[in-house]
Amino acid sequence: MSIFSRTTLLSYFQTGEAPTQGQFAALINSVTLEADACVCVKEVKVAIPTAQVLALNTTPVQLVAAPGAGYAIEVIGITMKMVYNSSAYSSNYVLDIIYTGAIKPIKSLSCLNATVDTIRDITPVGSTGATQTQILENVALMATSSGADPIGGDSDITIYVTYRVIEL
Repeated sequence: MSIFSRTTLLSYFQTGEAPTQGQFAALINSVTLEADACVCVKEVKVAIPTAQVLALNTTPVQLVAAPGAGYAIEVIGITMKMVYNSSAYSSNYVLDIIYTGAIKPIKSLSCLNATVDTIRDITPVGSTGATQTQILENVALMATSSGADPIGGDSDITIYVTYRVIEL
């Protein structure tokens, strides 16, 4: 593909001129189309009501769907908001963010035992071992709780994920 200057491209479209098919092609090929170059940062907001929080280990909640073969989800940031109701979750209150099928969560936060409204960033987990990977191809991003389902508690949470889909 040839590179044309703005002056050259503009010269093809002067009053009274009839640009050729090749000149139109040069114009179209000189711009980056959104579908071609989208390294788009995306955001998703997932509300998780109390009933789902109480089953978070047994039934993890999908935050971002699997992107398809040859693609992976790269997490940029995750924030959790909890609106405290009247009772804190009394055990199993670590919120994990994990790729489906992964051995280790990518982010983890001891937060479900809060006794006030809270908005917090979910911090990255330490480095993985040599045989582990933190970004997996074509898998969903999930929210779960460590070890077992939370007990007690009656507060809804909302998880905000900022991510991009990368081509592998």
